[in-house]
Amino acid sequence: MTSIMIHQPEFMPWTNLFTKMAFCDYFVFLDNVQYARRSYQNRNKFKCSSGSKWLTVPVQKVSRNELIKNIFIENSTDWKKLHKTFLKMAYGNTSHYDSVIQILDETYDQNWTNLSDLNCNLTKLIANYLKFNNTFIRASMLIDASEKSDRILNICQSLNADKYICGLGSKTYLNEELFLKHGIEIVYLEPMNILHTQTYPDLGFINGLSVFDYLFNAGAEELLLNLSNYKNQYLSKL
Repeated sequence: MTSIMIHQPEFMPWTNLFTKMAFCDYFVFLDNVQYARRSYQNRNKFKCSSGSKWLTVPVQKVSRNELIKNIFIENSTDWKKLHKTFLKMAYGNTSHYDSVIQILDETYDQNWTNLSDLNCNLTKLIANYLKFNNTFIRASMLIDASEKSDRILNICQSLNADKYICGLGSKTYLNEELFLKHGIEIVYLEPMNILHTQTYPDLGFINGLSVFDYLFNAGAEELLLNLSNYKNQYLSKL
């Protein structure tokens, strides 16, 4: 039995990306589709004293049809220093800051030119921190881009997958009958209800932030416990 998840490489992804990752053997970075401006591919949200704030990786200007794998970082400004300063101010007093910041220090200490390289590397570092044992691969190493449903099916077939793990939003474009015809079951997962202690409690809980908000505040052990409880709800589907 081989399960697979496919997702565009994002910058410091939100927590629910890792809930789906916990169900799959292969995690495929969908890097050979069109880059989406003002998306999560070069930025993500964090909590600060004024509410939520975007941390953005500046990118070089490209045509609207450029693929994710061909997006390059604009390094004329010291964006890494700005990120580190913000994270220290926002999360420096949290319980798990000292251990979690090492993931980011390892990342920020390197010189990055390609956005996809940065995102893929960072996602794998987080997975390693959570002791996940997924096999990671880029879609550009497997197939050329095609229509959404066929593209996903072709990737699953290339890796001999019999289960495709995805979110509820995929129902709008996946051809379920075609997947079943090829012996691949689609498992739709609802987002995990994420509640944890956050900084600046007077502002209330802010959902949809980067997984680092969870890790800084509550740590990997709490996240993994919640993931285990969440996964048990779906054992009958796996």
